[in-house]
Amino acid sequence: MPNDPVKRSFIVVLLAVGAFFLFITLSISIQRWIVYPQFQQLQVRSIEQNIGQLRAAFDREADSLAIQVSDYAEWNDTYEFVASLDPAFTADNFESIASFLRGAFHCVWVVRADGLILYHADFNTSTEQVRLVRHEDGERLLPGHPYLLPLGGNPLTGVIPTDQGPTLVAIHPILTSEGEGPPRGTLVMGRRLDSALAERFSEQIRLPAELRAADELNQHEATSAPVNHQLPSGDVETSLVLNDLFGRPAVTLVVRTPPEIEAVGRRALIQSVVAVVGQGVLFLLIGGAILRQSMRRSRQAEMERELAEQTASLRETEEYLKTIMDTVPAG
Repeated sequence: MPNDPVKRSFIVVLLAVGAFFLFITLSISIQRWIVYPQFQQLQVRSIEQNIGQLRAAFDREADSLAIQVSDYAEWNDTYEFVASLDPAFTADNFESIASFLRGAFHCVWVVRADGLILYHADFNTSTEQVRLVRHEDGERLLPGHPYLLPLGGNPLTGVIPTDQGPTLVAIHPILTSEGEGPPRGTLVMGRRLDSALAERFSEQIRLPAELRAADELNQHEATSAPVNHQLPSGDVETSLVLNDLFGRPAVTLVVRTPPEIEAVGRRALIQSVVAVVGQGVLFLLIGGAILRQSMRRSRQAEMERELAEQTASLRETEEYLKTIMDTVPAG
């Protein structure tokens, strides 16, 4: 360590500044590479949870439709209708607008076990009209059609494409009220995957949700895994494609997640950097003031030392001259 007080003070302050800059670097690095990524992981988990909640809401809708279809399919009146084709049964249950609104469904099929469509009614929500197709039209489903699969005894739910757009359907074998067979056919009920259903999903998950037809998707999005897309607003749009009962992409579930968690982490990172830099500036100001004060004191001490040396030199000179004068003979 130098003996010069000014140099010594300067070195002490320089070491302190270097140590503090090292502290700033370490603190910011920890915030950026350790703390902030934790917020990003939380954001990712939140996105996955949101699309999972939307899928769960969709599954609940399918389950509720399946329960409603089972009530109609396991009913003696329905079981008898397949044999009698009594128009009073369909008129009472599937032809009035009130029936569709009360049951919250948009279409219904009654299919005989040999594939013949005995009855089909379709409710158009735009025109509020019911379109009917009866057995005399003779439309028959081919073996292996999804509408015939539940004849083996297992109900089925899924999505089918229709003229009105993708439709969620539940299919149940037609049995007696005691659940006995043999099944005389299948009963199919469907709900449109429309904006009204999407709004109901949005209320359930408390996030903006959409249901889009498969033809609105880009080809690279047609995958069974969720796909994330960053919007200009910063929101993350997550889409999940669902296939129909024929194995083709039919509808995509879309949910928008605001970047709240990541924004909190970014804000915390910025605030931490600002706080550390502010402390550094304050430290530098205090260190500079201490250094200036030390230099002022050192300069004052140096001036006092020089003055003392000059005074001593003058005294020595005075004593020397006095000695000379005392030794010179008088007169």
